[in-house]
Amino acid sequence: LLRSCREYGEETLFELIRRLDSFFQIISDSKVYAELFQLHVLVTPSSPKAKWECLYISILKALQIFFITIADTSIWGEVETFLFSNILHPHALCRELILDLWCFIARHCEITVTEVHIRYLLQILSEFLNSRSINCSDWPVQVLSRLICLLVKTTPNPSAIATIHELVFGEDLFTSPSKSTLGAVLMKEHFPISSVPEELIGNLAFSITKCQVS
Repeated sequence: LLRSCREYGEETLFELIRRLDSFFQIISDSKVYAELFQLHVLVTPSSPKAKWECLYISILKALQIFFITIADTSIWGEVETFLFSNILHPHALCRELILDLWCFIARHCEITVTEVHIRYLLQILSEFLNSRSINCSDWPVQVLSRLICLLVKTTPNPSAIATIHELVFGEDLFTSPSKSTLGAVLMKEHFPISSVPEELIGNLAFSITKCQVS
């Protein structure tokens, strides 16, 4: 269905994207999950000749085609809602699939889309870091900071780096404990250090050490 989505109208596309949450529940099942990384013989409409392919890769490609098809429609917002709703999916496989799809979007979307996404992700990450019940070593913080760093590395748009500098690595970075912690968790997840001003590197290293201790 997803591979043939170019033939569908918006109503059908809308119904399909609303069912993706159910699809994630299916692939999270232990029996299905075990099959996703096995090689299977696949035949697709675009390639009628049978070939061996990992089922996970096949699913990823189908979702990429689906998202490309929706990109030029009025329901693109449903894709964004799906992504943000599943950033912290309880199953690691689904989180990885979201990450792969988001990086794909960053490579091919309009310039401003990734910048807006990064702003929202930074806001969510900041809220987690400001919560007393979560510290910077917890998995939600690691997932969010890893996603932000990968989007920055993936996107060809330099304004994504500028956004990070504006919201995280600004001149007042160390006037706010929450802001310095935000910078530290991004650096822990391999934020491209070459884009960080040299005068901040030493202070960031100190914040990272504090973050690791906590």
